Amino acid sequence: MTAVIPGSCQSNSKWKERLLPRKTRTTRKSYKRGKLMKRLITLITICAAIILISGCSRQNDMDYAAFIRLLETNGFAFTETQDETAHSLLSIQQRSIFIGDELISVYEYDSTEAMLEDASAISPNGASIRRPAQGDDLLMTNVSWASDPYWFKSTRIIVNYAGEDTRIIEFLKENLDFFAGHGFN
Repeated sequence: MTAVIPGSCQSNSKWKERLLPRKTRTTRKSYKRGKLMKRLITLITICAAIILISGCSRQNDMDYAAFIRLLETNGFAFTETQDETAHSLLSIQQRSIFIGDELISVYEYDSTEAMLEDASAISPNGASIRRPAQGDDLLMTNVSWASDPYWFKSTRIIVNYAGEDTRIIEFLKENLDFFAGHGFN
């Protein structure tokens, strides 16, 4: 049997809380708030991780057609050309895309392995390219660009842009992997 002290709380548990020092007292509300905060922090952390992971990923299987659709989706007005007689810097023929007077060269490969092989031939500063010559020799091509070069890649394409249009540069950096050229570390 519990005694009720006049002028105090009618509940025995509330009486016990009054006897505890203030720092050790916890109420159900504060306990629930603490639990809720832990859950909220966990949820925010998970959401941030998902956003970070998804934000870092690029287009999964980017080929030339997907790149063209991406340009169209982002409002770029462009023309395409392919000159079979033009000299290509890499092992395959390039396709040229003009956005106004700005030239973007696109190299499309049959496989990711072939793309990676050509990408590895481009120096980090983007100014020189090593290509196999006869036998075991390598041919080093040093390019004098009119503007700073930028090299990008995805699963099956390599894109080269040598220009100063920040809209084009930012578009390429947002949608492809920047791997060589101006500002690459």
